[in-house]
Amino acid sequence: MASFLFPSIQGAIIEVAFIATCIFLFNAYQNPRGTGSVFYAFAMIGISSIFFVQILYYVPILWFILATNILALSTRTITASILGLIIPYWFVAGYYASTGNMQPFIDHFCELAKFGKLFDYSMITTHQTVTFIFIAILGITGIIHFLRNSYNDKIKTRMLYESFIAFEIATIVFTILQPQHFDFLLRILIISTAALIGHFITLTHTWITNIAFHLIIVITLLITAYNLWMPSLTF
Repeated sequence: MASFLFPSIQGAIIEVAFIATCIFLFNAYQNPRGTGSVFYAFAMIGISSIFFVQILYYVPILWFILATNILALSTRTITASILGLIIPYWFVAGYYASTGNMQPFIDHFCELAKFGKLFDYSMITTHQTVTFIFIAILGITGIIHFLRNSYNDKIKTRMLYESFIAFEIATIVFTILQPQHFDFLLRILIISTAALIGHFITLTHTWITNIAFHLIIVITLLITAYNLWMPSLTF
């Protein structure tokens, strides 16, 4: 649906890496000795941060989830996470050191301290706005359904879905506050929303939710068409 994201190879790398982060992190469930999974999870974040350094803001959230939902926080896993984060930069720093110019490497991390104007949506198009609102509504719908029906799920399922809820809420807030990072953040929002709305679609069977399912499909197709073809009308 969000076809305007397709041209960005950097964005695609970030999206795939974040999916890999979730897979590796969830594999460490209830395993304080699962250093390998935690290392690879945070290495994916480290790789993503090469292209989008602000993704490092998610690291405290990941540590919190590691402690409260994955139940695998230990000295070993914390050490593994730190090593995973920095190992991509061993190669990047080595490259810049070989060129004799470390300034771009320093400037990269300085971006973390730079905040754009809050709530500045001047660079956001109507296509982006419509897509974001729809995806956010789907995510919120999934959250409400999960919270109302989570007692039917296994404990592990609850823990993992609570992680997606944390990603969902953090990403919506981040996008609203710093919309200049919209294209990167929307990819992360899509990942968490897909899991949450999937829970809603799969586990609801009333006539209202069946109508909602078909309505979601129709709106998705309409927004897809809008994002694909409406820009061409300006030429």
